Amino acid sequence: MISNSDIVHEEVSSELYQEILTGLWEQLADIKQSLEQGCGGDLSTDFTPALTMRVHEVTNTIQTVPEYLVPTFLVSKDALLEYLHGAIIELQLLRDQLGTGRKTRYFYKRLLACQRCIEKALEQKRNIAITWQEPPSQLPLLARHSLRAYIPGTSLDQGRFYQTELRTALEVLHTISRLFERELNIWQDQCTRVLIFLHGVQELTRELCDFLDMLISSPAATSPSYCQLVITIHHIHKQVSHLTVPMTRYRALCRSSSTRSANARVAISSSLGSLLREVVDGLQGLTMFLDEAYFQERRASNQSDKVAEGIIV
Repeated sequence: MISNSDIVHEEVSSELYQEILTGLWEQLADIKQSLEQGCGGDLSTDFTPALTMRVHEVTNTIQTVPEYLVPTFLVSKDALLEYLHGAIIELQLLRDQLGTGRKTRYFYKRLLACQRCIEKALEQKRNIAITWQEPPSQLPLLARHSLRAYIPGTSLDQGRFYQTELRTALEVLHTISRLFERELNIWQDQCTRVLIFLHGVQELTRELCDFLDMLISSPAATSPSYCQLVITIHHIHKQVSHLTVPMTRYRALCRSSSTRSANARVAISSSLGSLLREVVDGLQGLTMFLDEAYFQERRASNQSDKVAEGIIV
């Protein structure tokens, strides 16, 4: 049986991945430039964490490239991932060195090693020109892969990360909703981008559900907003899954002026409106939950300090 995710990946065109990868190569070139500037300038403590997150984002997107497209765009996907992984390791070593407040010979050795990894990664680009058969879409993307393993800090930090991701999803949803409400012509490329976005939201809500499940035995789960938030996020995940199927079908109909195409568009527009309202509720619920969790954490910390000072009766 073919799942919705399989349908999404089958719909991804080579033109779309050409555009996505073009942005990734530009991002890697910018990372390389930042490392070169780091050789001579003063570096802040957030220099390496910021670059590490950017390299992780590139790595995660490269992992989503279908194998049948690899020969078209990449010299070697495995080699590219290996060089990116090497750059991440070097950045972690750089972070440890920056913590000492000194730029030693070892620091510059690691910095140059990281530069070489990025340069080698850039060499995996296969130069190819693809001609667009229709106007490229202006829709933003939320093509993402799991970042759960790379989110540093406490549970509260992870929650803030998902809050930012959900806020981004809401902004893109507004754009998509306006497209289906106002645009006279919708292209297959735009439908493909919407499918990629919906797949990204599915991944986001799945991770967020796992994150909330992980907190079920913590004090944060006693918050009044916790249960409602869990229900809302699960509902968003289900709505996105249901929306993927008609969107995939509409992609084949979007250039038609038939009654079937018009009815499908109206149904999708209605589903997008419902999903928008649900995501707004989810973002508000997550914000409230994180605020309550923060105050619980502060209260527990203050009590611990008082106990340590021996002033609690």
